[in-house]
Amino acid sequence: MQRLTTDIKGEELGEVLLLAGECYEIINKISQMSLDENYYRSCVRRAQRMLAARKCFANLKNLIQISFSGSSGTHIPRDIQEELERLKVQSV
Repeated sequence: MQRLTTDIKGEELGEVLLLAGECYEIINKISQMSLDENYYRSCVRRAQRMLAARKCFANLKNLIQISFSGSSGTHIPRDIQEELERLKVQSV
């Protein structure tokens, strides 16, 4: 019970956010909410330079590439590309 009331930090926080993102990624297949991307972004920002941040960044990048891919190729808007570059720096 104490774990539920204690602040989670560091790598453990990153793991929690990674798992939440993965859960919402699965749920997203049956729902229109995109909470998965929000959890991955939060994970990268709050668990910078940790293994969880690198995993979250990889998952986020994959989701974005898929969402902007079509028959004419992958066309990611410039602002999202810039955000990905910033997050990449925070993840490594």
